[in-house]
Amino acid sequence: HTTPRRAMGGDGAPSAGASRRNPAVELYVFCICAIGLILYGYPVGASSVMLGSNKQFTRDFNVDGDINVLGALLACNSVGALIGAFIALVPVRGVPLADVYGRIKWMRAGAGCYVAGGALAALTPGAATSLIDFSTFMPFTFSAKFGVYWFGTCRVVYGIGMSLCYQATAVYVAELASQRSRGFYLPMIAVMTMVGDLVGNFVGLALEPASGSWRMLAALPVPFALAYAYYVGKCPDSPRWLILNATNASKHNRSSTIATNSMYYARNDSYADTMDDDVDLRRARETLAVLKSKSANASFSISDACFRGRRGGMLRVLENPELPDATTREEIERELGDILAVVKASADTANHNVCATLNQTGTRRAMYVAFGLSILSMLSGAPSLTYFMKHMFEMTGHTPIRATSMTTGLAFVRLLVTLFVAIWLETFGRRRMLLIGTSIQLMATTTLSFIFDGLTWIETPAVSFQVLQGSLAAAADFAIFANAVGFHIGFWALGWTVSNELSPLRSRSTIVALNAVFSWILSIITVRFLPAMMASPGIGVTFGFCAGSLFLTVIFVYLYVPETKGRSLEEVERIVAKALSLRDVVREMNIPSRATPTDVLHRRRSEASPLLVDP
Repeated sequence: HTTPRRAMGGDGAPSAGASRRNPAVELYVFCICAIGLILYGYPVGASSVMLGSNKQFTRDFNVDGDINVLGALLACNSVGALIGAFIALVPVRGVPLADVYGRIKWMRAGAGCYVAGGALAALTPGAATSLIDFSTFMPFTFSAKFGVYWFGTCRVVYGIGMSLCYQATAVYVAELASQRSRGFYLPMIAVMTMVGDLVGNFVGLALEPASGSWRMLAALPVPFALAYAYYVGKCPDSPRWLILNATNASKHNRSSTIATNSMYYARNDSYADTMDDDVDLRRARETLAVLKSKSANASFSISDACFRGRRGGMLRVLENPELPDATTREEIERELGDILAVVKASADTANHNVCATLNQTGTRRAMYVAFGLSILSMLSGAPSLTYFMKHMFEMTGHTPIRATSMTTGLAFVRLLVTLFVAIWLETFGRRRMLLIGTSIQLMATTTLSFIFDGLTWIETPAVSFQVLQGSLAAAADFAIFANAVGFHIGFWALGWTVSNELSPLRSRSTIVALNAVFSWILSIITVRFLPAMMASPGIGVTFGFCAGSLFLTVIFVYLYVPETKGRSLEEVERIVAKALSLRDVVREMNIPSRATPTDVLHRRRSEASPLLVDP
């Protein structure tokens, strides 16, 4: 038996080589995960045609113009997402369900919900355009009301898949990527969901003239979800989750939920057949060997990797990687040691249950930042305003057709801005980018509060597009665009990124699920009451309230959001757990992380405050 060595430099900081990844493997795995994220955003865009067009679902089921039915059907995806978040929190032997089955199985479960929800929605009975005539083999026919309930239930199932897929992908990408590429791939999650939204919009617009094409829109995700389920099953699981699962298994004196037929073990390779005390690390070693594989080319062809299976294709690398050389084995042992040390340090809770884990110091501080950003994000008004963007442009003097064009143009601007954040995040840093985004929002909402001072929400477009004219309308348009740009620079791209990186491994899935519940509930509330606030006390007052919330956001980010750029998740977890306060965490992590910091600098910090005491 060999004990993994800590991935530490001479000062106790993680070494640079420990988290090295093959860029081609990282890119390939993210491309597979991106399919699920696109399917997450797809119904957001497609629903405008499925449920909003007068030739589609509402006409076939005689509910055209029934705003209550339409609102309920639109909300079904959100209800499903809430259910999915609650499912992830179900405790099993003191461990959340999401941590019992792991990231890969959770994503495949989400794919199964995509398939079931999409296929059954396309087969909704009770309409003249039903794909299957149920009356030929049943003694009764289905009513239109039954069809509405059926379709709503299918949207709930699809929404569960959205939640399972997004949560698992966010955690999986954070845990799989290296500390150098994590800042790119986490914001790219938001980019992929926006791509799905745009795909849904464009496919919906193309199929809208055809009567009954809502069935095609509902069924379109099914083949992609099946491919997603297959290929994500070929991806390596998170080495951090594998170690966490093995540690939990040894603590309960039971066998791990992971199969033990490790590739190296099957080859009788003594290197992989090692354990640290009673923790089985074989699968974690195998996964890290895949991620650090040197046999994968620096670039790859998607068609070769997925379909042709050419020698050297990425799928071959994932299924049958080469044995690591001595240098790679050293890196693997260092990274294993660092992860295992952090996992064992957090395993000292008395009863080892979810509540005890959430009560740990590092977890409480991570939740404070995560929930604080979620609340302030919703109070900024930008997420809710997205649902009413077309109407806002109508109130700045544009016709309904022109307002639709501007809304589509703004969607592309938001996509490009989020892509910009992903590319430049490792240069600017999380904290600086959040401050830039929220400051832009603050100036934009303050401007809008003055422009719309004394005006109220007007529902009739024939009146509302005459509210603002001339230079005042142009200024309002610019401020609306600036508000959206600031939101996507800050909250949209980085809210989940920062909370994910700050969360300890043992509670990461729980915090992500709780944050999802929190965000969905706040979203439903703000969407419900935003038009009412704009009607009374008025649009100017509402934007003024948003500006005040954004001013508090700038202060909150400056005081309580630390910089995680360039640090491994284990280093972040160690600092967050051991610091005297959250402000000490911010001060310590704002010092740029170095690959090989000097012993003198480390000793100087340790003497000042016990922030980096090894667990």
